[in-house]
Amino acid sequence: VAARTLHLRRGGFGEGGAIGVVSGELKPGPFGDGDALRFEFSASTDSGLLYRGQVLAAERGDTLAVMVWMAPAEFYYDRDVANVDRLLDSARFKR
Repeated sequence: VAARTLHLRRGGFGEGGAIGVVSGELKPGPFGDGDALRFEFSASTDSGLLYRGQVLAAERGDTLAVMVWMAPAEFYYDRDVANVDRLLDSARFKR
């Protein structure tokens, strides 16, 4: 998972139009009964809108599941981050 997640941290967001992407430290986290990696990031658009977000990545077999959430930093991130944390903490692979 770490090698695949590194691509997301280093270049994957820039391909979606984000510039100035800065990622936080990789942290272990749960994904159902298994392990996952999580990190926070910040980015901006070329028009100057600032975003913050979170990423959860987990691997099962040859499947990599990645959940990305991002929101404008000025208001929506702080408003919604607690709910998103609960959502990411409850993520599971479909059986």
